[in-house]
Amino acid sequence: EAAVCEVEVKPGLRLIVAYLRGNVTAERMNAHCATHLARYKWPRHMQLVAELPRGATGKLLRRALPALYDPDRSLK
Repeated sequence: EAAVCEVEVKPGLRLIVAYLRGNVTAERMNAHCATHLARYKWPRHMQLVAELPRGATGKLLRRALPALYDPDRSLK
């Protein structure tokens, strides 16, 4: 399972970040992106999470996602 969203890592700098849960790896995510997205739309950073936060309706709670551990490091 994965969630991808835009995150402001510092004022004026917004990046596309993928939050990965389960057996999703950076290699699998990159392979999936390569078949479905243009390169500029790929997540810049990938972060593993134990669970994706969900609300009562099952929707992803973007504000509850953890901050990037190290925004200068990419798993690609």
